[in-house]
Amino acid sequence: MACTREVAIADHFPEGTAVLSPRRAFRYSVPPCPQGGPRNDDTRGFPPTPSDTVTSRNFHVRRSNPDILNFMALHNMTRTSELHAYFMTKVLLLLGQKSKPIVWQEVFYDGAVLPSDAIIQVWKTIGSKDMIAILAKRHKVIYSSSWYLDQLSNGGDWYNFYVYDPRRIIDSKSLNLEDIVGGEACMWGEVVDDTNFIARVWPRASAPAEVLWSALNPQYTLSNGSQIASRLEEHVCRMNRRGIRAQPANGPSALDTPLFTGIGLRYDVVLVQ
Repeated sequence: MACTREVAIADHFPEGTAVLSPRRAFRYSVPPCPQGGPRNDDTRGFPPTPSDTVTSRNFHVRRSNPDILNFMALHNMTRTSELHAYFMTKVLLLLGQKSKPIVWQEVFYDGAVLPSDAIIQVWKTIGSKDMIAILAKRHKVIYSSSWYLDQLSNGGDWYNFYVYDPRRIIDSKSLNLEDIVGGEACMWGEVVDDTNFIARVWPRASAPAEVLWSALNPQYTLSNGSQIASRLEEHVCRMNRRGIRAQPANGPSALDTPLFTGIGLRYDVVLVQ
């Protein structure tokens, strides 16, 4: 995947980039891979790019640029997380009072100055530790950690997504669960393009979707997993009939209901629309 956005910026605003790398970046992009120059005031004039492109994990690439090293030394920065916090603080100031920013959790942990209404997206840790730390600071949370659709398992892996409800992960009664404002099922695109995107996402994204729109005491739980599996099979058939190329929801003979036992019988279901 080429860094098309960054290359376009570098072509028109070379002063806004720190380095045009001839190497691959974390196996996720092919060269050339220009990086934004966080110390350059002109960079702050751009429309803010998503903070996932400039997390502290990625800031190490700028250590190859002497201007960046000099800037860090001048500001007594010894860690790239400090550079990240500096950059994101400036970006958030640009947004002003008319916006409500959503940032990845690295922005919170690296120490950027966040407005009180900033929403933090938790994606790194499945447990409650990160959400508790963020909720304790009275920030609202979007949860993604358990719902990365690029993580594949055989035999129908919707169970892996259905089992987690961020509201149930939190066991602290002192925190407001209503501050968990939602979730996001994420699909990274390193090995996904327009030929397989729809099949990779559906029906698997239906599992976190049902978790998110259900009450804390939902009608369906994993204790009646065969009913959920049957409903997913029916939903796949419904989507296929409507031209959505959703992949099979379950492996062969995964269900114990007579209608859905065996390979391929989902195609024999007749749905009345």
